[in-house]
Amino acid sequence: MIVADKDILCYKILLNYPEDNSFKSIYRREPYELGTLMVDKLNVKKISTNLGGEYSCAITAGCFHTFAKLKDARKEWKETFNDGVIFNVLRPVIVKCYIPKGTRYYVGTFNYLFSSAHYTSYASKQLKVTKTIISNTDKVSDKNVAR
Repeated sequence: MIVADKDILCYKILLNYPEDNSFKSIYRREPYELGTLMVDKLNVKKISTNLGGEYSCAITAGCFHTFAKLKDARKEWKETFNDGVIFNVLRPVIVKCYIPKGTRYYVGTFNYLFSSAHYTSYASKQLKVTKTIISNTDKVSDKNVAR
């Protein structure tokens, strides 16, 4: 686990529930409030494997998972929610976030839901969820996203 020496820009795919304009995580349906600092108070749970000499560790609880790059969040969004019916029912959005300076976090690769790709990702104990929702067609790069 690393400690952030500065705020780290990252992205989270959340589900938007239009009936009350709430936001929830994809896997656990945990509520997220935009514009807040979220702290995961659970102990970090890891599953370690060693298959054919390759060691791997998965963080299964106690951290917020995010994408390091906007382009990867967009690719995953397209691959996971490419069915119009699923998209209209689940209403996924990409939200700009920050791992605050001083927060403990992991860096790894993450394959999301049904994805065949592996993207650089973070798992952090704290997450600042901004009010910035990025549509999948916005012309925004990782370098010029304002806070």
